[in-house]
Amino acid sequence: MTYTHITTDELVLIESYYYQNKKVIFVAKQLKQSRQTIYNVYNALNDGLSILDYYQRYKTNKKIAIDGLPIYLITKKNISKRKWFKVGPQMWLLVVLSFLFLVLFVLFIIYLKEAILMSLLYQ
Repeated sequence: MTYTHITTDELVLIESYYYQNKKVIFVAKQLKQSRQTIYNVYNALNDGLSILDYYQRYKTNKKIAIDGLPIYLITKKNISKRKWFKVGPQMWLLVVLSFLFLVLFVLFIIYLKEAILMSLLYQ
């Protein structure tokens, strides 16, 4: 199941279902959201947060993440290397060509070794 961001309308519905004591699985199926998302909202409501507080925290956490990385993975070291997280088709082509070059080089070395051994044997 792909992740879809939760909307304010869905949050209001989840809050309504929470106060009606509906099970998480029922709410998840109704809203076509993952159970973990519903559990997160239910747990926030259990902790005494309002839906507005939860939504503000949700939006803040969503904005903090850079290039899809969770906040705890972002450090100064990772930010300087962010370009490596976006691997495009050119990068894959470079990797494949490098691998092929390496294989050809190894085969050439093996051939050269055999040629030298053969020349030494037939002298």
